[in-house]
Amino acid sequence: MDRVSSEAKDTLDIRALCEGLLPGHRINRIRYFTAKVSARPFDPAQPARQEAYLRAIQTLPGVRFHLGHDLLHAVRMPLAVPPPSGSPMVRVLKSEEKASAVNIAASLLLDAFKADSEQAVILSNDSDLKTPIELVRHERKLPVGVILPISRSGRRASQERMAVATFQKPIRDNLLARRPLPQTLAGPIHKPAQW
Repeated sequence: MDRVSSEAKDTLDIRALCEGLLPGHRINRIRYFTAKVSARPFDPAQPARQEAYLRAIQTLPGVRFHLGHDLLHAVRMPLAVPPPSGSPMVRVLKSEEKASAVNIAASLLLDAFKADSEQAVILSNDSDLKTPIELVRHERKLPVGVILPISRSGRRASQERMAVATFQKPIRDNLLARRPLPQTLAGPIHKPAQW
């Protein structure tokens, strides 16, 4: 899953979302790709909330998660609108999720070449996935759909990648908000008061 609003992602029942987006299809497996986040000075509890969410989605049937890694470092960047006086540069914390796109591509290709699926559906805006989608479609003759998370900013997937997908379907934040995890899940996992 690629960058959706943090509030929706932190409480999202990804199995219910997939079933709602793909009615009439049997979903055998859902692979969730993410990176373990580091504590931020403004949000030191973020890793604990993410850990609770990852434990929660593991209770959903057929859901597995795959971890990349999170890089958080301070960098100097230019301001979009520099002030009339003073430096146009500021120091910001930059967060980068590493290895998730590679992990998605590797899993897509492995499942296709092992003939472990009849169809794949990717929920991501990452344009780096164009080539693996193309390979699966042309070399294995398997359909690959792309579900597009449309953020509040209106960012859409690249047209090049969309041209190689079998089908595309948009998903909006309001649909994500209608698929929350239940308050109590299997096992001793309870949804925290604040995700």
